[in-house]
Amino acid sequence: MKDFMPVWKDGLAWKVEYSFAQPSAAAVMDPADEAVRKVWDYKAVRVRGGGWRLVVSEAAPLGQERYEVAFSSACEVLKAVQFNHLGEPHQVFNDSEGAEFRADSVSVPLLDWPAWASGRAEGGAWVLRVEKQGYSAFTERFAWRKGRPWWSEAERSYGARRVKARLLQP
Repeated sequence: MKDFMPVWKDGLAWKVEYSFAQPSAAAVMDPADEAVRKVWDYKAVRVRGGGWRLVVSEAAPLGQERYEVAFSSACEVLKAVQFNHLGEPHQVFNDSEGAEFRADSVSVPLLDWPAWASGRAEGGAWVLRVEKQGYSAFTERFAWRKGRPWWSEAERSYGARRVKARLLQP
């Protein structure tokens, strides 16, 4: 499991592409969903005293949305997520220590963090899965490869909606 942990250096940056279907804005009867692709920039920042902070922002020309995600020094525990929109910070959640799984309600970017111990080696990757039953089945799958800063691929399904993501670089 430890071999698959994220490998970060202060200032390391990478991109993640998200693809999903979005309801059409067209004012017609039963419009088809529109295919959407968005790229988000990630940057790792070492925090004085231990731990890491990821700055995650939409790569679009006027990307005003930004997240700051705090991790423990070993990157095993997601500590906090803060959303910044037009310069206004909003706490999504704080301190997931001991939590089996932490997720926010945002569809993109995927900032969820399953417990590392819940994963297993599968096809050269450490695969983490989350499945919740209820009104609408909720599933997530993250595949981590050795030496990568972030998961190589991820997928979230919630009811009929699905988001797929992949690491573009490095």
